Amino acid sequence: MVLCVCGNVDEEKVLEIAQKQLRDTVPEKVENVFPEEPAGVFEKEKTVAAAVAMPIFEFGIKDSFSGKGKDLVRHRIVIDILLDAIAGKSAPLYMELYNNGLINNRFGTEVMCYEGCGLVAFSGESNNPEKIYAALASEIEKTTQKGIDEQTFMRLKNKNYGILLNTFDNPDELANAYASSFFDGVSVLDIVGFYKNLTVDDINKSLRYLDVSKMASSIVRPGTEK
Repeated sequence: MVLCVCGNVDEEKVLEIAQKQLRDTVPEKVENVFPEEPAGVFEKEKTVAAAVAMPIFEFGIKDSFSGKGKDLVRHRIVIDILLDAIAGKSAPLYMELYNNGLINNRFGTEVMCYEGCGLVAFSGESNNPEKIYAALASEIEKTTQKGIDEQTFMRLKNKNYGILLNTFDNPDELANAYASSFFDGVSVLDIVGFYKNLTVDDINKSLRYLDVSKMASSIVRPGTEK
C-alpha cells in the first residue's frame, strides 16, 4: 500500500492521521507468482444479451510485451500514441466511422499493461459493431505496413505530453499519478523524460505488438439476459 498526499499540507499532521487509521500488523513476506501467459487469446468472440438501448462493443488485442518497470511504462506510452494515430479523435478512421454514423462520441481506446499481461481495447456503442471490428483490423494492418509518419508522431507526442504536464496543475491527478508510478517502479518525473526521448522509430518498432491475429470481440446486444 502507498499513501500519496499532494498540496499545501502539514506532513507531520498527515502522518499522525494515517497512523491512527493503520492497525499494527505482523510483517509478512509476500511472494508474487506470475504464471506463464499463453500467447493466444482465450476466446475470439463473445456475444450476450442485456437491457441496453443499442449494442455495446469492446474489441481487444492481447499484448505480448514482456518487460517491466521503466520499460513497461515506456511501452504503455508508445502504445497509447499508436492508438491515437489509428483510432483517436483526430484520426481519419475515427472521422470516417463517426461521419457514417457507425460510432458516437462514446467511442474510445484504452491501454492496459502490467507485468506478465496486457491488452489494448476499443470500446463504444454501435448498431453495426462487426463493421467497426473489420475497419479497425484493416486500419491496424495498413498502419503496421506503412508505419506512422513523423508529423503525426510529433503532433500526438506533444498532445500526450501536454496532458501529462497539465497533471501538475491538479493536486488530485498528481497524487494519483505519483501513486500509480510508485507501483510501476518509476517516478512521474521519469515519465516526462520518456516523452522527451521518444522517437518515431520507437513508435513504428512497437507496431508489431498490435497483432490482429490476437484480436477478440465482446458484444452486448439489446435483449433479455439469459
